[in-house]
Amino acid sequence: MQTRTKQFLKLSLLMSTAIGMLPLDARAQDDTVDPLYRDGAYAGILGTVTGFIGDGNRPTVGGGVDVLGGVRRGPVALEAGPTYTYASHTNLAGGYANVLIFPFGKMPGLYGLGGIGILDAITYAKAADPFVISTAQIGSGYMFPLEIAGYRMGLRAEGLFRWGRYNDGVTEQRPVDDPRTKPRPDVPYNYHDLILRIGLQIPLPLTSPTPPTPAPVEVVPATPPVDSDGDGVPDDIDQCPGTPPNTSVDAKGCPLPLPPPPCKSPEPGEKVLLSGCATGETIVLRGVNFEFDKARLTPNAQVILDAVGDELVAHPNIKVELSGHTDSKGSDSYNQKLSDARAKSVVEYLESKGIDASRMTAMGYGETQPIADNDTDEGREINRRVELEVTFSDAAVATSTGANDPVSVTVPPEPTPAPASAPDSVEAPPAN
Repeated sequence: MQTRTKQFLKLSLLMSTAIGMLPLDARAQDDTVDPLYRDGAYAGILGTVTGFIGDGNRPTVGGGVDVLGGVRRGPVALEAGPTYTYASHTNLAGGYANVLIFPFGKMPGLYGLGGIGILDAITYAKAADPFVISTAQIGSGYMFPLEIAGYRMGLRAEGLFRWGRYNDGVTEQRPVDDPRTKPRPDVPYNYHDLILRIGLQIPLPLTSPTPPTPAPVEVVPATPPVDSDGDGVPDDIDQCPGTPPNTSVDAKGCPLPLPPPPCKSPEPGEKVLLSGCATGETIVLRGVNFEFDKARLTPNAQVILDAVGDELVAHPNIKVELSGHTDSKGSDSYNQKLSDARAKSVVEYLESKGIDASRMTAMGYGETQPIADNDTDEGREINRRVELEVTFSDAAVATSTGANDPVSVTVPPEPTPAPASAPDSVEAPPAN
């Protein structure tokens, strides 16, 4: 390697070592900054692709490797290192020194660079002997944070334009009369290269991404506020002190209104509740039965309808349809008439209890709306029923009548059906 190249390499390495020994500023200790962008020393290795331009005697493309060491202070970094490039019949070895500028705080990986260097053309295309090239370069690049094997580093990519000039007379000392000390016709004066460099930059020392465990901090427990009734609202803002246990309260400590019960058909022994019913919902009035083949209510049915009347009185905003249904025994017309009569009987009974007739509609559906299998005794018993459908409900006005208190009601079985062999021609009474 030529003497000038060796001297330049020594000088660039000494410069980066000297700067690396300067005291770090506070930014170097900022753990919130990625190690790739902190102040301090770093090393790297970059692969290069060089495009030779401007000289027909030179190769077109070459590859190589650059090694670097550097140090960063704030937005400025200085780095230096050896470089080597190989192409067809060309070997270039030398050194460089670059200054990097990081101008954008919001884009910490973006930088511009400029620098100088020396290349020793060990072999160069058609040149007869080695020679030295002085270079200057400018470019830009970006550093991407990266983690490899548990350590923080960076992927660095940059593009450079390099200008070089042949140094005549700075090669090895030769006699004055040696023709090689004069400008050489086999070597051009100016060189122009486009260089792509990509590789790893490694902050020094290597750091693990796992932050150090912080020292334990003594936690002084706060004095809990006083909540005498245990409803979750402190006494100083509780507007309803003395709330019973397990009571849901609002932000002021006052009990929340109970939600209306669900609109559902009551089980035997339960009363009918309408407070949770909306328009279109239907309740089966289980136990509202009639004397065999008649529209006369049984005593047990009257008890159940008394509770229905109480609910309608408590909810004047509700309008209902009372519908009668039969099983499939008997003719269609007979069953239709029977269901009409039974529905009217229910409405008339509720009218007698003070319910306005304008709030009720009687409808008979005969055997047209079965909800069970008419081929079994159990299914036919289920199909013989009275339903209450809410045709109008103003939920904003509805009020609850309280808990679903049990009523003393016994749901008797339906009477034994009449023999199925009775002839339809004499309108034999069905099992309804």
